[in-house]
Amino acid sequence: YVFYDEIQCLNPAGFDVPDCWAPYILGDNVRNTRCIHSLMLPFFRGSSISIPRGPQGREVERYEYKNSAEMFRILSRVVHKLLRQEGLRPQDVVVLTPHPVEKSALYHRRLDCGVLFVDKLHGNENEVVLTSVESFKGLERPVVIVAELDGFSPLALDMACLYYVALSRAQSHLILLGTY
Repeated sequence: YVFYDEIQCLNPAGFDVPDCWAPYILGDNVRNTRCIHSLMLPFFRGSSISIPRGPQGREVERYEYKNSAEMFRILSRVVHKLLRQEGLRPQDVVVLTPHPVEKSALYHRRLDCGVLFVDKLHGNENEVVLTSVESFKGLERPVVIVAELDGFSPLALDMACLYYVALSRAQSHLILLGTY
C-alpha cells in the first residue's frame, strides 16, 4: 500500500504513482476539526476535496505582531496558557516555522514562561518541539502553533502548499502568529 497526499508534496519534482496501481481515494477528513478544515481548504490544490467528519472544534486563534520581541511575548503567553492553565502535555504541542529550523528566530530559544524550544523532547515539562513545516509533514499533534508567518503570502501559488501542510498538522487546535 502507498498512502499519498499530492498536496503535501513540498518537493517540486513530485511523486508519480505507477499507472498499474489502482487508487482508492480516502475522501473523509477525520484528522482535523471542522474549523481547521475550513481554514486550510482554500489552500488545497488537489483533484478531490476531502469532507470534514470531525467535530466543530475550537476557533483558530490568530495573533499579529509587529516585531520579534512582540512575537516572543505573545508566544510565551500562548504556550504558558496551553501547558499551565489548560494542562496540556509538551508532547501534545508543536511549534512550526516556515523557515529551516536553524534559521528560525525561535531556534533553541527560551520563552519568558520558562519553556525552551528543542528539536526533540527529553521528558522535561519545560520543553516544546520546534520544527519546520517541511520536516513535520505527514505528522500531527493535538495543538499546532505556526509562528513566523511574516513575509509568507498564502496567496502565492508556491506558498499554498506550505500553508496547507502547516495548517493540516493540527488535530484539534490551531494557533497562527504572523504579520498578516
